[in-house]
Amino acid sequence: MGILSVRRKITPTMLKTPGVVGIGNVGKTLRIYVENNPAPQLPRKIDGFDVEVVKVGKITALSLLNVYPKDYGVEDYMGTLNVPWLIPKIAMDPLRTGSYRPVVGGVSIGHPNITAGTNGTSLKFLRLPYAISNNHVLAAGSSIASPKANIGDPIYQPGPYDGGGPEDRVGTLETYIPIDEVNPNQFDVAVWRPDSPDMLDDEILELGVPRGASRVENIDEIVTKSGRTTGVTSAPVLDLHATITVNYGTFEATFHNQILTDYMADGGDSGSALLDENMNLVGLLFAGSSYVTCHNHIDGILSWLGSGVVPPSGGVGLFTHIVLPLVVGAALL
Repeated sequence: MGILSVRRKITPTMLKTPGVVGIGNVGKTLRIYVENNPAPQLPRKIDGFDVEVVKVGKITALSLLNVYPKDYGVEDYMGTLNVPWLIPKIAMDPLRTGSYRPVVGGVSIGHPNITAGTNGTSLKFLRLPYAISNNHVLAAGSSIASPKANIGDPIYQPGPYDGGGPEDRVGTLETYIPIDEVNPNQFDVAVWRPDSPDMLDDEILELGVPRGASRVENIDEIVTKSGRTTGVTSAPVLDLHATITVNYGTFEATFHNQILTDYMADGGDSGSALLDENMNLVGLLFAGSSYVTCHNHIDGILSWLGSGVVPPSGGVGLFTHIVLPLVVGAALL
């Protein structure tokens, strides 16, 4: 039995083990990602494959790292939703939370019912008249079980936590993939349409314009992001196809086939575009901890946007009029 078959076999049970938050493999070594030390009692080998235990902390959607007191909900903060909510950290560079017209990548943005996340990048360089970020930034963390946003909702830049309001509307929610609270996901993604074409700029703040879209292929490859909270940071790739459990505050969700990097982001960086050393767009940052950061592979997202193919967790507001020359490069584990 090959290592991928072993992973498929053990993943459901392993993710139910207290303290285990993910599983992956690097070469012929299985990796079990755990929240804390001491780790759960795990075997040193499984079906002949070595097991490496890696501490990664509690992996959380990255506009959701700092929590209000338990009795303090969004209704107290913005008068919108009466549920517990979590807030982004203070941006290292206050320019990241300012108003940008046209809107560039790497700055504060958000749906009216969230705090703030990051505008990843315009997709105009791929001939798509939209910009990309996360579901939990642009669609308020909508899941299949609990939709929290509607197609056509306004998008504010900067996000509400950074002072954005109705007068800061830059566009509308175009489409998103709802998060599945029961079955595995691949993407935490949404896109917004600017109110006018000149409202959106191809530039990512402090990095420039992406050259194209590609795929991360190698462990230890250095990748870079530009985000609302921590600005420009780089880190090596630790895993190309990790399965992880992500905390969304009111629920948890499992994600397959994720890029895992060393720590490079903090609360409010959700939605940042991930770039390789050649300035190619390779991923979409969405979750992490104080040890690691998690990203969706971009080629699967662009295939969904271009073809209108509905991924396993379903899709909302899909458009089908553009076909991109991109194919999903890895099977769901």
